[in-house]
Amino acid sequence: MTKLSLPHQLTCLISLLPMLTFAQSKDSCEAPGNTIDARACAQEKFSAKDQQLNAAYQAVLKQLDSYQDNGPATKKMLIASQRRWVEFRDADCAAQQRLYQGGSASAEIYLDCMTEHTEQRIKELNPTSWQAG
Repeated sequence: MTKLSLPHQLTCLISLLPMLTFAQSKDSCEAPGNTIDARACAQEKFSAKDQQLNAAYQAVLKQLDSYQDNGPATKKMLIASQRRWVEFRDADCAAQQRLYQGGSASAEIYLDCMTEHTEQRIKELNPTSWQAG
């Protein structure tokens, strides 16, 4: 086994610093360094909220299955309204993005809009709001 001299070891460590800094910045969305990082963070946030939305939606559908009288009809209406809501969300965010067409933040604007609408819909699909009474 060969021993490296101290200057050689320092050179190796210094050459690794940019990679360590890059890896560290990819883990944090608190202060994205550039447009690509900001877009990646916005996509990550939207994906997480979209998963939460799907879980909330599935929970309400399952809950509606347990209601004998109005459950099946309500479930059909919820499915239809969810499809329309997705169409609305996508169209609304596309319209907002259009204002920034050609700009470097266009995709981030779209994803932020998608995230905001999705957060609101998660609140609307709170299972306590869908209890039969």
